[in-house]
Parts: sequence; structure tokens; C-alpha cells
Amino acid sequence: LFAVSGFVGLVYETVWTRRLILVFGATIQSASTVLAGFMAGFAVGSLLGGWLIRRFPRPLRVYGWLELGVAACAALFPLMVQGILAVVEATTWPIGPLRFVLTFGALLPSTILMGATFPVLLEAARAEDPGRGVGNLYAANLFGACAGVLGSAYLLVAFLGLAGTHWLAVAINAATGLAALSLGGASV
Repeated sequence: LFAVSGFVGLVYETVWTRRLILVFGATIQSASTVLAGFMAGFAVGSLLGGWLIRRFPRPLRVYGWLELGVAACAALFPLMVQGILAVVEATTWPIGPLRFVLTFGALLPSTILMGATFPVLLEAARAEDPGRGVGNLYAANLFGACAGVLGSAYLLVAFLGLAGTHWLAVAINAATGLAALSLGGASV
């Protein structure tokens, strides 16, 4: 599941960087804003994940709900981009900082939830064999992330377009969340 999560996360990063060309143009600011949004979200999310796992001791259930939350937030991202464009076109404020703040804010809900998944699953991995479990978990996520960036950049966007690739990622994310909930048992 965590390999699939890594795959989808990098598909989102690739697609969202390209979508934000509408906001920033084909500039380094687009890629930098997405990267900053992802890293900040992961950092805040790791704190959230640690907090969640102390309160809800069923890691797969918590992970499943986090993945469903990522899917829901990611599904709203195209609407957020349209809203950002409308605000930027209608404002007289300095455009550069406004674009950054709005875009960064649009990225945070998804990326915070993504960042929370790792500490939640770490708890499950530590229960069996701490060193091996954590290493395997990280390796699976990294493998999925590599496949996600390569797959989206060279295959998915070429064959499905940005919108198709985005919605495929949302569907995979939702399926991952449902699978984790199913594997995790009846209650949080």
C-alpha cells in the first residue's frame, strides 16, 4: 500500500507542477512552490501522524482514512487552481506573493495528509521487526515514488493528459485508502 501511496504522491507532484503553469507561467516559481508545498506539508503531516497514532492505535485504519482524505483534497485541487486564477486576475495586489500564498495554501491539505501517512505506518512496521520494518516501508515508498515520477512524466500524461492522469491518481488513492480500511479491521 505504501508503494502505491508513493507512486500517487509523485504523480500528483508532476501533474500539479504542470497545472500551476497556468498560475505562474512556465517558470521556476511553479516547480519551487510545489516543492515547498510538498516539503512543508510533509513536515507538518509528520507531526499530525505522530499525534494521530497516539490517539488511535489502529495504524491501518488511520492510514486508510488519511489516504481517503488525500484523495478528497486532491479531487478539489483543480477547482482550487481555478479559484487562484480568478483571484489573481481580479486583484490589484502584488501578484507574485499572492500567487505563492494561494498556491501554497492549496497544496497544504493534501500534502499534510500525505506526510501523516509515514509516521502512522511506521507504528505498524515497528511492531514486527523495527529495523527491517521501517527499512522495508521506506524502500517501498521510495520505489513507488520513483515509479510515479517516471510513469507520470513519460507515460500517463502522454496517454491520459493532465486531467486524466490527475483523476487516475485520485482513484488509485481512494482505492488504497479503502484497501487499508478493509485490512485494518472494523473500527479506528
